[in-house]
Amino acid sequence: LNSPPIPPRKVKPMKPSRIIGCGGEVKNLSWSNADRSLTFPCNNSIVTVKVPGTGDEGAGSEPVHDGEGDFSQSFISVTTPVSVIAVSPSSTLLAAASPKHLKIYHASSSRLLVNLPIFKSPPLTKLDEQGTSIPPPLPPVAISFSIDEALILLVHYDSQRRLCISIYSVKELLAELEKVAQSSNSDIHLPVRKVIPLVAKQTSDFPISACKFTPYEPTKL
Repeated sequence: LNSPPIPPRKVKPMKPSRIIGCGGEVKNLSWSNADRSLTFPCNNSIVTVKVPGTGDEGAGSEPVHDGEGDFSQSFISVTTPVSVIAVSPSSTLLAAASPKHLKIYHASSSRLLVNLPIFKSPPLTKLDEQGTSIPPPLPPVAISFSIDEALILLVHYDSQRRLCISIYSVKELLAELEKVAQSSNSDIHLPVRKVIPLVAKQTSDFPISACKFTPYEPTKL
């Protein structure tokens, strides 16, 4: 007899105080020169580690640690596994993509700004209703910010398992953040967007293992 499929267990957000090492395979790291931070996914958390600088950044200089004498860490709890992450060049935005969603956070406050669905489940057929399992969505391949932070590149799979290159605009989002920063109330309390402008989308006939914006021109990959 065929037993019914076991539904996936809901992941509860954690609030760790510190992470030592990484659980599982880490496929994506993001380094930011703006605040010397390293960001990576770890199970159901996004971890950002502030890397101490050196006294004069010269050869042989000793690292300048924080008050506890160690690297400081901050966390964003998530309920779905994160496949790829990217931090904008100025460390203003943090983008994290899972098989079904693209989420964009305000990096310093960890507030969610965008929760964009990128995968639409295919309609159920009679065969599916009889118990045949629907293939789960595949994880995204790559994510990247343009050098001017106006665009986000995402390489992901659609509901037909075709590899797509999508480019979204975050100009309006950055403009709103700039207004908040200039106001007397610096707390980030913007509504979570479920739609951001899609600038371009292309289906690829060839496999893609890596893709990013060039660091020299904001509109070239």
